[in-house]
Amino acid sequence: MRLLAGDPRLESPPPIFVGGTGRSGTTVTAAVLGQHPDYATVPLEVRFHVDRGGLPDLLSGLVSLDGFVNRMNGFWYRRDLPNGETRGMHKVIDEVTFQGAVERFRRSYESNPWEASAALVDELLTSCAIKIGKPGWIEMTPDNIYVGSLLARLFPNMRMIHSVRDPRGVVSSVVPLGWGPNTHRLGMAWWAERMYRAEEQYRLMPDGSVHTVYLEDLVRQEPEEVVSAFWSFIGCDPSTAVEEYLRDEVTETRAHLERWRSDEGLTEEVLALGRDLLVELSEAGVRTVGRYLRSAST
Repeated sequence: MRLLAGDPRLESPPPIFVGGTGRSGTTVTAAVLGQHPDYATVPLEVRFHVDRGGLPDLLSGLVSLDGFVNRMNGFWYRRDLPNGETRGMHKVIDEVTFQGAVERFRRSYESNPWEASAALVDELLTSCAIKIGKPGWIEMTPDNIYVGSLLARLFPNMRMIHSVRDPRGVVSSVVPLGWGPNTHRLGMAWWAERMYRAEEQYRLMPDGSVHTVYLEDLVRQEPEEVVSAFWSFIGCDPSTAVEEYLRDEVTETRAHLERWRSDEGLTEEVLALGRDLLVELSEAGVRTVGRYLRSAST
């Protein structure tokens, strides 16, 4: 990973991307890992590396360099909402650091697009980690998993954590929010389509670069079991802070794992559709749905 100018570190840990369908546990998974002394969780979804008009479209020629830079300086850095709130990277990256990184990216992109793109992501996210006093970073935009092969090309040593949750819980949680499917039936199809897309990326990414974390395990398994799998995958030293955070903060009550059972929108028709989609996904080779296929009748 490229380091910021003047950074005294000799080497930083592999970057970690956390991805999954919305409402699948990406935020809590990133928060858990961010308790490690080597890693800082970037406190918002930066999105420019996954969105339409972002790095994937730039690198594939679907958007111009000027178009991308303009959107970086506007929408992704600061956007004003009708209610007076603002969103964007201005909340975690100061303007001087941001503009410097974007300008270096603009100057170097034509000669080496992939190296320049990796440097842009790393410089911006490393600046967030340094503010927190940690050498490595974790980025938690859910769509990370859907561009996993691109991220693996940008960062050959990166680690992808795929956060997965019972589809009934995902659908019950996402439908009321307004930014996704607005019916439970559409929610089931939305979840299934994203699980299939994630599997497509699994097959394109290097062996050993993806680790699946089920929200149910994160909440219900003993912390020692959960974190030992993390350390083995990431290759970093164990941290008692992570275990303590899991034990004290990641509880079944807070995760609302069973709240879907009282959701009247999950009619028998919708649940039957969910079971059918699980069968189709399993038959298509989607390796992350087997446990839910077994529990779908309960």
